[in-house]
Amino acid sequence: MDDSNSLPKMLTVKDIAEHLHIGINKAYAMVRLKGFPKIQIGNKFFIPEDKYLEWLNCHIRNQIIL
Repeated sequence: MDDSNSLPKMLTVKDIAEHLHIGINKAYAMVRLKGFPKIQIGNKFFIPEDKYLEWLNCHIRNQIIL
């Protein structure tokens, strides 16, 4: 049995920038926002895809100022 299917896909800051069509600096600023779902290991950020999509849905009508 392969347990890797139960693990959430992890995104990078570059993935977030590409998904939202924003620059990498804006993506880093967004990832550093309080409440943004991320795991930081050293100087790298990893974003669980499912939590990222939930976060986006919760902020669908909000203006995010970076």
